Amino acid sequence: MIGRTSAKLRDPANAAPSWAVVPLNDQPAEPPLSANTDGSLGVTLPITLAANCLAFHGSPDTIDPVVTAARAAKYPKDQATGFKERDIRGGSGSRLRLQPDENASLSSMNVDTAK
Repeated sequence: MIGRTSAKLRDPANAAPSWAVVPLNDQPAEPPLSANTDGSLGVTLPITLAANCLAFHGSPDTIDPVVTAARAAKYPKDQATGFKERDIRGGSGSRLRLQPDENASLSSMNVDTAK
């Protein structure tokens, strides 16, 4: 599973899953990992706002009114504005199930078993 989220959501349906850690205050030196009770491992990397992102995510009073209207029509509960350049906009995460499939064989996983 791959996804992204933020503390300031564009769409409430994009709320972070319970395993995701969104680094909003600073960029960690190492990606934050989450070992989950279902046997999966989650990692979330920060999404840092670039200057060109401000056209959509910057201060509401500086966003083009046409953009504001279009965004309001598509995302009526949008909260993803008010950011500055280099702010942490949210996180991009991925979850990998670590438990092996009991029915899988090494050959079905394309693992070279010849030594």
